[in-house]
Amino acid sequence: CLDCDYCCKGLTEEERDKLSDLFDAFENKTKEARNEIIKKQIDLNAVIEADEPDLKKAKAIQKEINDLEAKISDARLEYIIEIKKINPDMGFGRSAGRERGAWGRRGMGRGR
Repeated sequence: CLDCDYCCKGLTEEERDKLSDLFDAFENKTKEARNEIIKKQIDLNAVIEADEPDLKKAKAIQKEINDLEAKISDARLEYIIEIKKINPDMGFGRSAGRERGAWGRRGMGRGR
C-alpha cells in the first residue's frame, strides 16, 4: 500500500523508499518462517487425518507452528515500530488509522 495516498500522504519520495525497504526487509526476515509454517501445517493435517491421529505428535507440531508464528509476530512488531518512526500517522489493525473502521460505525451487520 506504499503507493496509496491514504497511508503515505505527505511523505517524501525518500520516506516512501525507506518504507519500501522496511517492507522488503520484513518479508525477507520472515520468509523462511512463513514457508516452514506451511510445511508444518501440511504435516499437522496429515497427523490429524490419519486413521488413528496421534495427539502427542499433533501437539508437538502445533507448538512448532505457534513458535514460528510468535517469531513472525515479533518481527512484525519491530517492523511496525520502525514504520511509525517514519510515518507516525500510519494506522495499523482493524481500522488501519481510519476512524471507526472501514465498515462505518456499526460494522458490516444486517443493515438496519
